[in-house]
Amino acid sequence: MSERNTSEFDKLSREIEQLIYVPGKGAGVRGYGLTLTERFPSYSPQEVSALKKRNVRHSMVILAGIVVGVICGLAATALNWGIALISGVFIPLINGATHNWWLVALPLTGIVLTGVYQRYIIRQPIYHGIGRLAWDFRNNRCYLPVMLTYSPVVSAMVTLGLGASAGAADPIAYSGAAIGSNVASTMKLPSKYVRALVAIGAGAGIAGMFKAPVAGALFSIEIIGISMSAISMSALILACTVSGVTAYLLPGLQCVIPVTHPVSIDMNEVLWIGLLGVLCGLYSTYYVAIMN
Repeated sequence: MSERNTSEFDKLSREIEQLIYVPGKGAGVRGYGLTLTERFPSYSPQEVSALKKRNVRHSMVILAGIVVGVICGLAATALNWGIALISGVFIPLINGATHNWWLVALPLTGIVLTGVYQRYIIRQPIYHGIGRLAWDFRNNRCYLPVMLTYSPVVSAMVTLGLGASAGAADPIAYSGAAIGSNVASTMKLPSKYVRALVAIGAGAGIAGMFKAPVAGALFSIEIIGISMSAISMSALILACTVSGVTAYLLPGLQCVIPVTHPVSIDMNEVLWIGLLGVLCGLYSTYYVAIMN
C-alpha cells in the first residue's frame, strides 16, 4: 500500500472512529451532571440557599420514590418493547442454514445508527453510563439533564434490536438515574435528596429491566456505593418494588424466563449445588480481576 493510500485509509479510520464514538477503555470519562446553580441558572442566591435548607416531610421522599419507580418501570418496559419490535422486523432476514451477510450488516448498522444519533442528534456520547454516573457522585453533580431520561433508552433500542453486542443494564440505569434526578428537582427536594433519588432511580431502572427488585436495590448500594439514611433506604426499596411490579404487569404478567417445566431437586444434590456456587464465586473474582 502506497504512502498516499495509507494516509487516506488512516483519515477514513479516524472519521469512522469519531462517528461512532468508540468507547475505548472508559478511562477518564466525565459525567453530565450539573450543580444546582448550573441546572437552574435563573435561581437567585437566596432561592438556592432556601432550597438547600428546605425541610421536607418523609412522605415527600417516599412519594418521590413511588413516582420514580413507576416511571422507571415504564422506561424499562419501553426498552424491552423497542428491542423486541426492531429485532422482530429483521430476524426473519437471517437464515441460520447458510452463510448470511445480515449477521454482519445488522449489528454494524445498529452501531453506526447509534453513533449518528449521539453525534448529530443529541450531540453527546452516552456510553459508560455507570462510569459517568460515578464521576458525578464523586463531584457532587447530581442534577442530570432531562435528555438523559430517554437518550440511553433510544440508543439501546437500536443497538440491541439490531443485534450488536451490548447490554441493557447500563442504559436503563443511566436513564433511571436521570429520571430520579429530574423527579427530585421537579418536587423541589433539597440537594441531599436529589443525590439519593439519583441512586434510587438507577436501582429502580435495573429492577424494572430485569423484574428483580432486590437486584435493583443491591445495585444502588453496592455498584454506585452510596450511603443512605433510613428514609432514603425505604424509598429505594419501595421504588425498586414498584418498578419491578410495573414492568411485570404491563406485558401481561410475563416472566423474563418462563419456567414451564419445574424440576425438583433431590437433597443428595445439595452438595453439588454448593460446589457450583463456590466455583462461580471463584470465577467471578477472577473475572473482575482480569477486567480491572
